[in-house]
Amino acid sequence: MNEQKTDEALLIELNERIGQAEKARDDQFMWHILSDKLSFRRADGEVVCKSQYLMGLIDPGKTYERLETSEIKLVHCVENIAVVSMIVDAAFVREGKPTSGKYRNIRIFKKEPDAAYGWRCHMWFNEKIVS
Repeated sequence: MNEQKTDEALLIELNERIGQAEKARDDQFMWHILSDKLSFRRADGEVVCKSQYLMGLIDPGKTYERLETSEIKLVHCVENIAVVSMIVDAAFVREGKPTSGKYRNIRIFKKEPDAAYGWRCHMWFNEKIVS
């Protein structure tokens, strides 16, 4: 018997896959999971749209040494909207500058019948954790 995954299990799995896709530069997976109306706030405060995010994803000038996602939690889910929180531990080079740290990511998803994975990410906030 093939049981349907709960929304919580599916959203946790999708957020794990987002981390894997970022590290692997898998723009095809990301294209499907991100809304065409995506608003992504980088840790430096810059806000970009889906196409800008995808261009940054495949930019050969950005490389990851480490990208690990942990503490993925479904914070809130009501009707067709879900808020997911996680910690991303990353070390990367962007524009020749090495950067590393832990980041709080908050992603807001909407359940959509035509979405390849059932859900699409519409908003994504990334904030460096200062300890």
